[in-house]
Amino acid sequence: MDDAKSSTSIAQGKTTSARLFPQYLAAFTVSIGAFGQGTVLAWSSPAGLPLMDGAMGFPVDSEQLSWTGALMPLGAVVVMAPMGWAIDRLGRKNTMLLLVVPFLIGWALIMWSTSVGMLYAGRFLTGMAGGAFSVSGPVYTAEVAQKEIRGLLGSFYQVLLTFGVLFTFAAGSVLSPFWLSAVCAAVPVLFAVTFVFMPETPVYFLRNDQGENARRSLRWLRGPAVDLEPELQELQLAVDEERKNQASLRDAFKTLGARKGLLVSAGLLIFQQLSGVNSATFYTTVIFKDAGSKMAPTQATIIIGAVQVVTTIVSCLVVDRLGRRILLLTSDLVMSLCMFALGTFFYLQHVGHDTSALTWLPITSLSVFFVAYSLGYGPVPWLMMGELFLPNIKGIASSISCLLNWTLAFLVTKFFANLVAAFGTYTTFWIFAVLSAFGVLFVYFVVPETKGKPVDLIFREMNGDLVASPDFPLKDRDTGLSVQGMRGCRANQTAAPGSGLEHYYVNVDLTCLLSCGDVYIRPPRYVDMLIIDMLIITHE
Repeated sequence: MDDAKSSTSIAQGKTTSARLFPQYLAAFTVSIGAFGQGTVLAWSSPAGLPLMDGAMGFPVDSEQLSWTGALMPLGAVVVMAPMGWAIDRLGRKNTMLLLVVPFLIGWALIMWSTSVGMLYAGRFLTGMAGGAFSVSGPVYTAEVAQKEIRGLLGSFYQVLLTFGVLFTFAAGSVLSPFWLSAVCAAVPVLFAVTFVFMPETPVYFLRNDQGENARRSLRWLRGPAVDLEPELQELQLAVDEERKNQASLRDAFKTLGARKGLLVSAGLLIFQQLSGVNSATFYTTVIFKDAGSKMAPTQATIIIGAVQVVTTIVSCLVVDRLGRRILLLTSDLVMSLCMFALGTFFYLQHVGHDTSALTWLPITSLSVFFVAYSLGYGPVPWLMMGELFLPNIKGIASSISCLLNWTLAFLVTKFFANLVAAFGTYTTFWIFAVLSAFGVLFVYFVVPETKGKPVDLIFREMNGDLVASPDFPLKDRDTGLSVQGMRGCRANQTAAPGSGLEHYYVNVDLTCLLSCGDVYIRPPRYVDMLIIDMLIITHE
């Protein structure tokens, strides 16, 4: 009951928690689209070997198979630019319902393809639809959920996506590519017949000056006994502030904080793809076949899919407990070691070493790889994208980051087979290991901790601002004096003449400031002597 109270409103002298169910329902329904995206991502893995064996009635070689995998993220790249316009002009709900059309056309082209060209076209269209959902789905969920449960409902998308991957791996182990595509085509149909009953978001209506429609939408989501006015006013203020501070592409990144936010967000998504995760997903079956594993490749992929589902759920539960940096650092380090181990196995195989006693290594390495990915580098970069940017530049910055991510996904997926052909499987996995090691360094030296911090604080921290807070005590390392700061104080400022306030030289280890919730520091983190104005110093 305590959890229910945390997200209820008081109306007519009593509390109500019934409004939570519509929000859960809306978030789950829109996440069926994420399930569909997962089927698109995973399809080429179980279908790859049958395609090369002529299951569709025409031959597919390794180069054509690489294009079959790569055209999915390429479709996502193409759709990124118009998606921002579509969800703002047509609405979040209408845009996603329209996406069912390219989904179905794409699956139909795949099912009844008579040539590689039709197969390519189908993969491109399903990639467009899946990529579009990766933008519109999280936006919809964030705008229908109360802030108290926004993080939980936002995790539905990633969880349902991994369920889509697992479902496709499992179905592909017993179905031909034709029937696998038919089953996958049923997912967008299921989405359409359920999501059509969900409301448009109140934020979309407010942005288009449709206050009454916003009220009706919020009433559906919150329930009949809730006072909507406080939340409506808060949403309207946020929309007005966004309009007032809307930035052009040229002006968006004039501040250091905005540029660093873009560097962090784009860098995380780039290293996410350079870890080789999509190559591992698209070519899981081929990898296990080439490794000569005693386990059937289709069974191994099902295990991989199940591991992803479980660890993604675990990640949703621990990301706000452990913090972003520790998850990212651990994740990338473990992924690097797993890729190195996988490369070593294929190297031993390449030089003629007897690997019959090591056939467990490929599935173990990939399983641990996906555990590490799902705990850190899978969900955390997308979570941090919403934390690194102020509202007036969030749309521009997120679009750039997503575009880079899908572009890298296309390049890595397409040229994985080419790298294997040119340098060998072992070298390719070692390249991914080295790139992930660079990702560890990137997180350690560049990525800030955002856990528990409001967006404006994160921005000012990245902007290099130093602000002392009245809410925590500090001690001078040398004198042991207790230091109480006042909000708004900045380094190297002078007190107003006649204010009666004295300057004090305070020897503070700034690492203690990092753990305080309302502190901005200017690097470096260790400063021998720091001058802070308007400080009150007392003996304990």
